[in-house]
Amino acid sequence: MSICTNLFEEFPLEIQIAHILDDVEWNCVEVIHSGWFLFWNPAPGARIICGSTSYDVTPAHAFLIPAYTTISGFSEKKFPHLYTHFTVGAPFDKVGNRIYLLDPGAARNFYENHRNSTGVEYILRWRILIMESLAQLPPESFGGSHQLDERLRRALKAAE
Repeated sequence: MSICTNLFEEFPLEIQIAHILDDVEWNCVEVIHSGWFLFWNPAPGARIICGSTSYDVTPAHAFLIPAYTTISGFSEKKFPHLYTHFTVGAPFDKVGNRIYLLDPGAARNFYENHRNSTGVEYILRWRILIMESLAQLPPESFGGSHQLDERLRRALKAAE
């Protein structure tokens, strides 16, 4: 007798916002959101900080930031910006709170080839980009120890 397990358990993924903007400026200090951020900038000009770590935002990386991660962002000039805010369920609720630098290939491909998609195709392409980005998380990122107390998490979500 063989026992079969479902390795392909569904997890909820909800996109709150997804855009490509041409002229963005950042000046935000210690913000925290209940959703995830994924972004890629096809040109330099911004900096993002998490804790004591600062990153120059360049086309060399896409950036994935888990929910409830405190970040600051600054820019010296306007820059183009591909970004999405989304929520995702388990097992991603256990990812440690920090900025994850990703291979930019999927984001660059979206920017160059799918930015003008419309309708259902556009929505599906964003979902694919998010999934490809989540798949880049290293195994050791799961089981994070910096997750917020559930009471604080609910309060932050209610305040949005």
